[in-house]
Amino acid sequence: MIGTMTGKVIDFSHRSRNCKVCEYHMGRKETVPSHDCSKNWQGTSKGMEPDMALEMTHNLKDNGCPIHVLHADNDSTTTTRLKVDFKELQKKDDQNHIKKGFSKKLYDLSKTFKELKHPEVIPYLVRCFMYAIKENNDSSENIKSAFSRLVQHIFGDHTLCTDAEWCTYKNDPEKFRYKSLPNGESLSNDALKKEISTLMEKYSTRAGTLQNMGSTQGNENFNQIVASKAPKSRFYGGSSSLSNRLSASVLQKNEGYTWLSKVNEASLLSPGQHTLRIENRLKEFHLFSTFSACAKGFIDTLKVSKRVIPKHEVENYKQQTLVKEILQSTYSAHNAKEDVLSLKKLFEVKQEKCINEDVYNLNYNHAKISFKPLIDMKIINTLICSKLARGGVHLCHFKIANARDENGVKAILTENHVSAKYAGPIIQFLTVPEE
Repeated sequence: MIGTMTGKVIDFSHRSRNCKVCEYHMGRKETVPSHDCSKNWQGTSKGMEPDMALEMTHNLKDNGCPIHVLHADNDSTTTTRLKVDFKELQKKDDQNHIKKGFSKKLYDLSKTFKELKHPEVIPYLVRCFMYAIKENNDSSENIKSAFSRLVQHIFGDHTLCTDAEWCTYKNDPEKFRYKSLPNGESLSNDALKKEISTLMEKYSTRAGTLQNMGSTQGNENFNQIVASKAPKSRFYGGSSSLSNRLSASVLQKNEGYTWLSKVNEASLLSPGQHTLRIENRLKEFHLFSTFSACAKGFIDTLKVSKRVIPKHEVENYKQQTLVKEILQSTYSAHNAKEDVLSLKKLFEVKQEKCINEDVYNLNYNHAKISFKPLIDMKIINTLICSKLARGGVHLCHFKIANARDENGVKAILTENHVSAKYAGPIIQFLTVPEE
């Protein structure tokens, strides 16, 4: 069980119907000696998950951490078992399972209706379905209305789209075309419309569980960690090995790869030179993300100095000279610590003179390189490229914004003080021509 805020395992459990020690002695008709028995389940495999969920929920409640909302798949058995002991517990659907379930039902319908066999139709319907849920999280009634609007929209009826910003039919009805439907035209099969309407009505009845859906991706990630330590091709359930491997997986999920050296140190064992070496290498790959969490950008202090300090007032713009003239002090330039501290004091004096154009995003160079295709095609110039990159805008941000909202590209340009006239050419560049 994983917490939504921390993303860490807050409790875990396992079930096993086997114990090799018991089987060995019972096979020889001997008295089973006292041992750490791994067998803790006698029922069916289907009953394992509900039983573990109930146990973990009780454990958390007993430890002063009661659960109020549970995000899980559509396993009704688990929900029913939990509702018996925890009547106030709210069950919320998982967005990944909902998306896969809706997609599967559409593919089942495609066996009957050829309109759904076009490669872009079902992905388009799934996108509209998930968009209707995410944009109306505040109310279950809004979700129901969005589902009704969705069915009418894809079949060419836009009477319910008057308040929908994503539907551009009202702007120019004569030239309106669907981007992801065959030939840009709406679906027209009445039998298909009835089937999709019935499907949407089923989801409407459970609109309350679709609000503020969670994600079980953390659980899927944890399952992969467990699979690396206890693969299905090998059987570890007959001994305490499975429990130990599961515990190791929890430590890796919660503490990262550093858990092994920490366990060794806590056990008064050597952390292991190879373990530490690999641990340090892994940390190197996360240094930039750690640095980005506490640093928002950088400033070219030389550029600021040349603008703020007249040339006739200083001999040159070296840091030593500026510190001597402005701060009236000296420092050892060959001492890295003093060099940084002096630069900090110098910046504090000049900070009030800084303007927005002086600040660069940490990803400035990477963002600037991403716009090379636009510059090569003369869609934007280098000045516009630098202005966008300075704000941390990457070409991928335009792609995401354009996919979510037709005015997304224009909004990004406006926020970064770039003329909206570039929006059209950029959108044309991002739009892949339909075959």
